[in-house]
Amino acid sequence: MAHGPRHTHLATPSKLGLIEPKFLLRLMAKFDREARGMLNLVGMDLSCDNSETYNLFDWMPIPFKQSVIETASTLETIQNAHWRS
Repeated sequence: MAHGPRHTHLATPSKLGLIEPKFLLRLMAKFDREARGMLNLVGMDLSCDNSETYNLFDWMPIPFKQSVIETASTLETIQNAHWRS
């Protein structure tokens, strides 16, 4: 099954309709190394093309909503197992 080009745009705060919190991130960056690393990414349009994966492996990913639900369920199972031990 061949698929056309598939472009994925990773959401930036501005695409979510939020005010870009760069000022807050700058404050956090003074205390948090991970926040410091994210400063240059705020407002950047990050996109990728995974059409090669679709074509090479004849692959169709599971829907995003299903993926989030299954991930949450797995995390809940791990957390419950941790508290029982």
